[in-house]
Amino acid sequence: MERDSAHYIAWRSALVYNSLGGFGGVSVNMDDRLWNDAGGPFVLSVFRNRAVENYAVSDADAEAFIQKVLHQSEADVLRPAGPAADPHEGTEVRIGKKRYPFRDAKLMKQWLEELQVQCGEPLTNEEAYRYAHPAPVPPAGDVEVIKIVEQAVLPQRPAAVLGPGPDNCRSELLVEDGFAVLSVFQDGMHLEYILPPALLPEVNAAARAMLDDPGDGYHTEWDADAWLKVKGREEEFDAKPEDVLKLFASLAGRCGDPIPRKDHPDFYKVWLQGVRDKLANAWDCPLCAWKRNTAAFCEGCGAKRQDIPSGRAVSMPKPKAPAPWSCLRCGTVGNSGSYCCECGGPVNVEERFTGESGPIGYRRGAGWGIGGSFGAFWPMPTPPPQKPEQAAPAAVGEWFCTMCGARNSGKFCTECGKPKEQ
Repeated sequence: MERDSAHYIAWRSALVYNSLGGFGGVSVNMDDRLWNDAGGPFVLSVFRNRAVENYAVSDADAEAFIQKVLHQSEADVLRPAGPAADPHEGTEVRIGKKRYPFRDAKLMKQWLEELQVQCGEPLTNEEAYRYAHPAPVPPAGDVEVIKIVEQAVLPQRPAAVLGPGPDNCRSELLVEDGFAVLSVFQDGMHLEYILPPALLPEVNAAARAMLDDPGDGYHTEWDADAWLKVKGREEEFDAKPEDVLKLFASLAGRCGDPIPRKDHPDFYKVWLQGVRDKLANAWDCPLCAWKRNTAAFCEGCGAKRQDIPSGRAVSMPKPKAPAPWSCLRCGTVGNSGSYCCECGGPVNVEERFTGESGPIGYRRGAGWGIGGSFGAFWPMPTPPPQKPEQAAPAAVGEWFCTMCGARNSGKFCTECGKPKEQ
């Protein structure tokens, strides 16, 4: 038996089950299966009484079961195909990366039920986790961090409901070839920073301390979870969430301004050389003090970068709202009105970031909310219309809202949320 390989030997049900008893429920794996992670202990998981039960399986029992299955598989290869199988059940035999045929689903189910009798009492959820995921031995000496993660363990979402995935409240630090990016979940939104290389030794030292004093690893819904990976090892090492958040809070305050999300919609794209070059060449406008422009024109005042004379006296900064905010619907940063200039979504108090924000970490109900939908636009308010000609003429690219009279440059009015008329 390939002890270091992952196994999955299962009787499979073609029926779809969900815990809500109807469309949109959380899917449950109804397979009865003997499985293990690569190199890990064997587990028997069976679907009984509308739930999954897990049993510890000894290496000897697993070896005998696998050899019996492989012997039957060899016979199935040699004999001619029989009648069509029951469409409501089937089998899967996968050892390592290789699959084996096994035609008799009823025989597979019988063997798995016999194996269950040998295993004794089922494991509790905590016992099953600790049995199937034994803590790896940490490396000795200094370490180099690849990833550090802190996240909320959120409930499973119904399969038919659109919305954020389990990691929507996740904060993480990624390091690759000395280039590090920190993404923290704070005040209902993600803020992303490029970590100065000078801080990496501090990060590695903190990781060493986390490995010496690891976290628990087992968590239930709404618990905080944290783990890290280091160079040269494939395992994920448990860490204490409070230690990770303390490190992230210390780092975020020394990283400068966040990465503009409009130029970086996907956290992992920051490793593309084109994105890194763009972020490295970001510029601050001396005319209006708008931070980290990455385009040829300033996002704040529209001044073209090459037209700004070097050494010119800086004028008074353009008035901005005291709390610029990032839209959690589309990711646009720097909104200053009551509605997002890109998608028309309204500001929420929890979305604002003023620099005097709450602690880093997940928070229930922040952001999109669990089980939300991407579908409909936000409801449109109906303030009394004003005539745009009462205001000063618009500059090139600007327009006046026909509903409230506000001057805008995006696709939606920042004061009432009305779309730009085409």
